[in-house]
Amino acid sequence: MEQPSRRAVLRAAVVGATTVAVPMLLAAPASAAPAKRRPPARPTRLRRRVFKPLAGSTFTLSAGTARHRAVLAAVVDDNGKVDERRFSLLFTVVGSARPVDGIYTVSHPNLRSFPLYVGSISRRADGWYEAVVNS
Repeated sequence: MEQPSRRAVLRAAVVGATTVAVPMLLAAPASAAPAKRRPPARPTRLRRRVFKPLAGSTFTLSAGTARHRAVLAAVVDDNGKVDERRFSLLFTVVGSARPVDGIYTVSHPNLRSFPLYVGSISRRADGWYEAVVNS
């Protein structure tokens, strides 16, 4: 029996690799959607500098089966003093359903979820809520 030449072996390897690779490329979607941004692996630190850039973005408040969308309206300093560990988060709730005061799991696409007590700050049903951070 005759041994195949190196050239024949290389040619067969290229043909084999192409036979496997081309169908895999054709099976992939033409315009694959970009991967969703994952929250950081470590827990969210409740610091003023973490939330300040997120003012104006939407958070989700979850408790049991209740879910509310809330826009972070402002990050307010405690008594006018800038302190990374003492501040308030002011939210406006989107939609007509108003959450009751209580502990909610707060989530945002750029952060890991964390629990906070969220309470209404207005006697009117205008959707303003506050979470006080003192860590």
